Amino acid sequence: RASAAGMVPVYDLFNHHNGLRNVKLTLAEDGVRLVALEDIPEGNEIYLSYGIKAASTMFRDYGFVEPWPQIWTWTDDGSGDRYSFVLFPGGVVAINPTEVILKEMIGSGSVDGGLERFQERVREHTRNLHHDDLVRFRNASRNLLAGLPTDAVDDGVILGELQNKREEMSSSETRELVHDSIAAVEYRIVFKRAVEQAVVVAEEAIGGSSDDDHSSREL
Repeated sequence: RASAAGMVPVYDLFNHHNGLRNVKLTLAEDGVRLVALEDIPEGNEIYLSYGIKAASTMFRDYGFVEPWPQIWTWTDDGSGDRYSFVLFPGGVVAINPTEVILKEMIGSGSVDGGLERFQERVREHTRNLHHDDLVRFRNASRNLLAGLPTDAVDDGVILGELQNKREEMSSSETRELVHDSIAAVEYRIVFKRAVEQAVVVAEEAIGGSSDDDHSSREL
């Protein structure tokens, strides 16, 4: 399956990973071609991209959140402002990511040293955000977490209870319902941990920023 190409046999077998993408599907006169974007050693996994999508969309449409890059977005209830950030390995966060960063993160970890170079660029991007933008982001993130009925620790307890409950059930239909609940709680934990890390990064950037810094355009 591919939205622009129709039904493509075998294509569905490949996994999505925006950070490690190493192939792309192209249209040709005689059909479609899967093109390697780099040398892929024998035995290495082939990764494609389902597109640049928020983690919530990935979870809703495909049932998972990729390890990285994770794109998180939300709307502040008080101001109505939209906030976004991208989480990378090692707790590196791109606050208010530009379109350029979102495009260049695709496949950034598929070549030796590529991820490290891209992470440094992300750090520089966040450090160069305007002080006021960083403060707004930090405050909105804190308000978001404070307004939720549970925190990540609470969700961890709930998750353990649901997992135990699933093991005790004999009906496959009931187990499936609990499985869906487990997936939802796991998603909540990943989201809250990501926002917590974004707050830490924002705090660090605020400590090193000045009012003379240039503001980055939000998406």
